Amino acid sequence: MSTQSIDFKCMIEADSSPIVVFDAKGHILYLNSAAEILLGYVDKSELFTLATRYAPNTFGSKTTPVPLQYSHLSFYAVNVCYDCENWISIRLYFKPINTDNHKLDRDSFISTDINLLLDVALAMFKSEYGGKIKLMTDRDMPKFKVHQNNLSKLFRKVLNSFINSEILEISVAMGIGEIIIIDDERFQVIRLKFISDKRDISSDSDIEKLCSLMNIVPIFEKNRLVIDIPFIR
Repeated sequence: MSTQSIDFKCMIEADSSPIVVFDAKGHILYLNSAAEILLGYVDKSELFTLATRYAPNTFGSKTTPVPLQYSHLSFYAVNVCYDCENWISIRLYFKPINTDNHKLDRDSFISTDINLLLDVALAMFKSEYGGKIKLMTDRDMPKFKVHQNNLSKLFRKVLNSFINSEILEISVAMGIGEIIIIDDERFQVIRLKFISDKRDISSDSDIEKLCSLMNIVPIFEKNRLVIDIPFIR
């Protein structure tokens, strides 16, 4: 079988690692879907600078361990490749999320519709919240297993930290290219983002403790809180 029949572009497009190809002047020639998301958090000029900094001395490719953080996106290495002076590519490797503080207690897990659980928490929150809520979610997201009571408590804590905000944007989606490792098992990530103009940080320690009980990874920022939930079938 000839390699000419293989659609390499389709493979690159489906790759969970961000891949960007630049010309010699730093203009983007190509980027895959994961890179489009990354460019929402970092300027293309910074990626081009990374590519030239970690490029091999001669034609070919070179992988370099380097910790990078762009908002909630964490990377542990970059690969730079070029075989002529006209283009150069960079690929960033996502850092696996390790949370092994607690073993999986599957006996206490219940099959859960995250949208339904969030709707219940929002209904309670709205009774005291005077601002505007914008919710973006995938209503067809499959059920997953989790400790429902603890997750409900977490949602209430998280929402209450935005009680004094004027607007709250919430999104629920599967994380792209990221995993949570528990007991040497790899799980996809359900990512919830809470973004607002104001956030009370006084409950962050309580939120962190609840997250630890469920192997959930919280990412705290000034006006934003992201929680990554392991997608356990």
